Amino acid sequence: MPRIDMLSCMPFRAWNRLEPRTRDNEFDKELECGVHDALWMLTRQWQMGEMQAEDTGSAIFAKVKMVSTPVTKYKTANGPVTPFDHSMPFEQKIETINTEKDYQAFIESGFMLLSALENAANDLGVGDFDRNAYRVRLQQLFPLTARPAISGADSRDSIIAKANVLANPALSELMVMGSDFYFNGSEVYANTNTPAALAAFKGTLTATFSAGHGTLIDNGINEFRSWYKSVYDLPPADELAWIPSQLEYSCACALPQQDGKNLVLNAKEYYSGDLDWYNFDVSKDEVITSEFGNATADETALVKEELFTKIPVEARFAGAPNSRWWQFENGSIDLGNIKAEKTDLSKMITTEYALMYGNDWLLIPYTVPVGTLCEIKGIAVTDVFGQVNFVEAANQGETNNWAAWGMFNLSVADAYASRNIPTDTRTFIPPATVKTLNGDALEEVRFCNRLNVKSGVGR
Repeated sequence: MPRIDMLSCMPFRAWNRLEPRTRDNEFDKELECGVHDALWMLTRQWQMGEMQAEDTGSAIFAKVKMVSTPVTKYKTANGPVTPFDHSMPFEQKIETINTEKDYQAFIESGFMLLSALENAANDLGVGDFDRNAYRVRLQQLFPLTARPAISGADSRDSIIAKANVLANPALSELMVMGSDFYFNGSEVYANTNTPAALAAFKGTLTATFSAGHGTLIDNGINEFRSWYKSVYDLPPADELAWIPSQLEYSCACALPQQDGKNLVLNAKEYYSGDLDWYNFDVSKDEVITSEFGNATADETALVKEELFTKIPVEARFAGAPNSRWWQFENGSIDLGNIKAEKTDLSKMITTEYALMYGNDWLLIPYTVPVGTLCEIKGIAVTDVFGQVNFVEAANQGETNNWAAWGMFNLSVADAYASRNIPTDTRTFIPPATVKTLNGDALEEVRFCNRLNVKSGVGR
C-alpha cells in the first residue's frame, strides 16, 4: 500500500527504474539481441496469427496493359491550330514574345549563314568555295548600319537619336566592326521567305561565283533558315499565347483517341512559368474542341496499346526504414520535422506513406515518353505461389465523381458548369522543361487605380 502523507492526506508514490548494466569491456554480446527461447517466439507468432501465410507470397513479375497517345496539335490563345513539334519544349512555344532584333543578332545570323554555306560546300565536296568572297558579296547586298556621326546639318531629333547610340560604347564599337566586316543576316532571312525571293537570291550569288554552286546555296539556305526559325523567328503578335488584359497565358493541345476523336487539354489560366500537368484541364467547351476537329487516320495510328511484363522492385526513398532488424537508418533524414499546411495534400500523403512504410511496397519500372497521355488498363501481379492478383487503381471506386481527388488526376472543365462529372484518371506528361533558370528582376511595374495599388516584378 502507498504511504499516506499526514499533512495533505495524499498518497506518496515512488517508482524505481530498472536499467541493465553490463560489466564487460566489450558490448558485442549485449548488442546482438540474441534469442534464448526460440520456441516461445514461435508460439507468440502463432498466437498473433503470423503463421496463416496470408501475405508471405512475394511478387515475381507483373503484367501491365497500357494505352498512350502523343500530343499532335496545339494552339495558343490567339493563334491557329498548328502541328506540334516534339523537338521543342512547350514553354518555348507558349511563352515566346516577339521582340525587336538587335545589332548582335544581325551579326550572329550572318555568321551562321556563312557557316551553313561552308558546311554545305564540305558535304558536297565543292573545292572552289571561298568563305571570304561570299562574305564580301553578302556585305554588298545586305550591309549593316554604320556607326552614326553627328554633323552640324542634323536636326534636333537626329542629333538625339545618334547621341543615344554613341552614348553606348559597346554598341558603337560593335557597329564599327560589323559594318566593316559583316552583313545583316536577318535581312537575308527576310528576303528568302518566298520561292520567288529565294530564286532571285540564288541567281544573284550564282551569277557572281559559279552556276555549280546552286545546290550548295540551296542546302546552306535551308540549314540557315531552319536555325534562324528555331532561334529568332517567333510568332507574330496576333498569334501569341499571352493575354495582356489577364496577365496570363492560354493554350490548348489535342491528343488523338482510339475512337477517332481528339481529347483537348486546355491550359486556360497559366501564369506560373512552369508548365506542368496540373495546368491542364480536360476541355468540354465545344468552341475549343471544334477548332481541333477529329483526328486523322495517321494521328489515330499513333495511339499505342501495349502489354508488357516487368519484375517489381522494392520501393526505396531517403529516410526509409531498413528492412533488417537492428540496422540503423540514416540520421540526416528527419521525417518528424516535415511542415505541411492543411492544403498540402500531396506532402501529407507522401509523409503518411513514409511513416507507414513496409517492405512490401513495390515499383514497376517503366519509362514513359514526354508529351503523352497514359492510361493503365490494369496490372496483373503473379506471386511465387503462382497466384495472380489484379490490381485496380487506388482512386477508383465509390468516389469516382465530381468531388474525387487523385494525385495526378486531370480536372474536367465543363463550359456548362455541370457538377457530377467523373474525373479523368489518366496521367499527362507534358513536353515541358524539367528545370528553368530565372534571372534577376529587371524592372518593377505598378498598376494603379482609384482604390488601391498593386505591384508586380517583371523578369
